Amino acid sequence: MSVEFIQDVLQLRGTSCFFAISRVAWKQVTIELRTVACGTEVNICQSGIPESIPVEFCYLGWQESLKILPRVVEPDWSKSPAGRQTFEREVNAMARKKSAKSSRGEMRDAATPDAGQPKLLSGGNPQIAKGDGDAPVQAYIAAMPGWKRDVGSRLDAIITCTVPNVRKAVRWNTPFYGIEGRGWFLAFHCITKYVKVTFFRGASLHPVPPVASKQKDVRYFHIHEEDHWDEELVVGWMRQASELPGETCF
Repeated sequence: MSVEFIQDVLQLRGTSCFFAISRVAWKQVTIELRTVACGTEVNICQSGIPESIPVEFCYLGWQESLKILPRVVEPDWSKSPAGRQTFEREVNAMARKKSAKSSRGEMRDAATPDAGQPKLLSGGNPQIAKGDGDAPVQAYIAAMPGWKRDVGSRLDAIITCTVPNVRKAVRWNTPFYGIEGRGWFLAFHCITKYVKVTFFRGASLHPVPPVASKQKDVRYFHIHEEDHWDEELVVGWMRQASELPGETCF
């Protein structure tokens, strides 16, 4: 593999040998990386591929490679000791910021009792109008009662840091988290004595979240007031779940 810069383009060239039908074939690959305003532009050129190998298979192979690429180039802040500290600082800062907003909201509501606070439904779950984006999710978290508000704020901060391109929405008085075009991978809501975290593809996670569901693919994780839950384990579940095909809930 040769590497060189040509003006502002990083070019990688390589040649590999593989056995095609009845003969040995040599494949040449050229990869060009160029910095652009919104990230990095990637151009890939393959040559020397025998006719016995359909071009469509080559496209599929590179599509899979590009899906795996972020795992190589994006830092996993939760693994190394130094990275873990950075990750925790980001999560804590985000949680404090959102908690402060919730506290200011409580002070305003206390000063104006007719402001119309969200109704708490069965189990203390807030009644929040459906909506897309971060705003309805933050409205839900701000309305979570007591200790559950801190849990909701913490979960939201961890998800946002772990999955930067996460998509958010509220449906059926429940915050949902997903990936654009790939469905929803997680939701949570209030039960009387705990916060129920739902992994829609939980049966495919390792290790499997502890609480079973009547639906074979779904698993739950319950957080009680006195629980000291393993955040590193939850981060792993969130990361795995975000990489799986999500659920088309709505």
